[in-house]
Amino acid sequence: MIEQILEQEKARARVLGSEKKTRHLVHSWQDIDLLESVNKAIGSLQKFTDALSGENYVSVSYLKPVLNLFNRSLLQPEEDENELTKKIKSATLQYLKEKYEDPATVELIDMATLVDPQFRTTYIADDKIESIKHRAVLELKSLLAEESTHHPGTTVCQEEESEPVSKKYL
Repeated sequence: MIEQILEQEKARARVLGSEKKTRHLVHSWQDIDLLESVNKAIGSLQKFTDALSGENYVSVSYLKPVLNLFNRSLLQPEEDENELTKKIKSATLQYLKEKYEDPATVELIDMATLVDPQFRTTYIADDKIESIKHRAVLELKSLLAEESTHHPGTTVCQEEESEPVSKKYL
């Protein structure tokens, strides 16, 4: 939306500036600078969010690659950016780091990323890979043990065959 406002600024300024009653609605140069800074800082994030929201199936396993992308490229300050844009990017990055720094959350995200065939161990820290794999094996074993206590003598869930339903006619 900010991008659209910036694209239409000249036309909006001509239309609103021509009337004495609407002249106060024309954006000042400070407003334009602010909008440009915000657009530079979060414009790529908005496009990325729109792309992800268009997916049919988005899971927790996407968080690790997305956070990695934000940390390494999208939210890194560039030389040609002004101070406000850099501050917005650093504040956004700091917020994301604080939100996802809880050890339990990190462990959950790592586990979800491990079991996703698209990512596996690509975005997990090298020193954590073995512990995450070990935890995944332990959880699978506990699930199998729990399943065998509910259905003694069986380890695989079998589907029951049902009789075909006959159609009723009027």
